[in-house]
Amino acid sequence: MSTNKNIVQAIRQRDNKAIFTLLYKNYYPMVKTIVHKYNGSKSDAEDVFQEMLIILIRAIENGRVNELDDLKNFIYTISKNVYLNILKKNARQSSLDTVPESLTEDISVNNHAELQQSETLILDIIKQLGNTCYEILKAIIFENKRQEQIAEELGLSDRNVVKTYKNRCKNKLIELLQKKPKLSLELLRNEDGFRKYISII
Repeated sequence: MSTNKNIVQAIRQRDNKAIFTLLYKNYYPMVKTIVHKYNGSKSDAEDVFQEMLIILIRAIENGRVNELDDLKNFIYTISKNVYLNILKKNARQSSLDTVPESLTEDISVNNHAELQQSETLILDIIKQLGNTCYEILKAIIFENKRQEQIAEELGLSDRNVVKTYKNRCKNKLIELLQKKPKLSLELLRNEDGFRKYISII
């Protein structure tokens, strides 16, 4: 069975471990290359990969992706447009000649109960990263505090220390989700709330 067929089958069967293993091994390098082409960082590539997963899983589960031979092109297009959309939102696209419209995914905010469920999941996860990561990410994601304020409250020297911690904590979060694919898929399936909170980091 081809790799693409294995990926589609794993998503349809909700085989969490296989989904992450196959996609990360076969398509993360491509995603990283796309992002690096526009001078993006490793962290940007990881963000794009996570976003691509959300869209790909949804598309396959909804039956919108049927041509298995086109899966690579589909992932390439998703990843490229996701990152260009990030650049557009961050007003960093001035060096690009044109910025195509992002994918017109119908991603609407679900009801309040779903958002509360996502909040609980995120809090439970970041607790596993240690107390400092928990306090910093909670303050950034849920309390909308400035880095200067966080530094003062946690007894850190300045905002740059908070920024360094935040980046380390984000990497630890990504590693944790990669090691626990079942948890990752639970978050991805609750995608609106997941996107709302994690995109803030």
